[in-house]
Amino acid sequence: MSESMPSRSRRSPAQARRSRAELRLLEKLVHSVALFLIHSGTDATKVTESLRNAIAEAEKASAQAAVLRDLYVAISKLLHTWHQDPDFLDDQARPLPLSVRGKSRSVEALARRAGVRMPIATLVGSLKSQRLLRVSPRNRVLPTRSVARIRTNGPELTGYVGQSVLQLLSTLHFNRNGGRRGPLLERTAIVQDLPQRQVEKFRQYSSDQGAAFVSGANRWLESRRSKSSGKAEQVVTAGVHVFAFVTPAPEKPTP
Repeated sequence: MSESMPSRSRRSPAQARRSRAELRLLEKLVHSVALFLIHSGTDATKVTESLRNAIAEAEKASAQAAVLRDLYVAISKLLHTWHQDPDFLDDQARPLPLSVRGKSRSVEALARRAGVRMPIATLVGSLKSQRLLRVSPRNRVLPTRSVARIRTNGPELTGYVGQSVLQLLSTLHFNRNGGRRGPLLERTAIVQDLPQRQVEKFRQYSSDQGAAFVSGANRWLESRRSKSSGKAEQVVTAGVHVFAFVTPAPEKPTP
């Protein structure tokens, strides 16, 4: 406990206010999730036990928080650069096979180009565990996908879920305290009676439309990244998060 106090004391008043606001929003989020779990038949003591277990596991892993936070973003940036940077593409605009380490044409060089600051062993291990990397002839590696889709449990999933929740809370906080600046994107399209036979068509439609939107947003963001190398420039993390969902329809009230 004493080791964590100095970092708190260095927070500015604005950061402290924001932290308190995010904690209030987090409390509301946990309340909503617990409410729906209990309403769906989960015993309240089981919900409490799950929350306690989650906090205990989080305390054990707190030393790895920075890696967990950055891992998903790091592999996403790496894959994007691998599919976009001409120095890492062949004459048909396909990703080049790379060695893991080296000054050029390597994952190490690619990480530097993408601005990823993470141990190469951690990065490559994460890509392999999520089946985002395959070994080509001459012991070089190639990406299996152009986007980072989390397929298996692991630290990438922990970081992805944690960042997603924090980003949601950040948007909620901004939109309720942004004043005249106007809100960030926060939209939902939902029906509660979609026929089961339409689910596959919805999956395909939402995947196509979402991919087009995210790709366009990514190009916009990439073209406006800070290019300041000398004088310090204020920067923020900005992005969009798009996902589709299919859940059971709500139970109809009994007459």
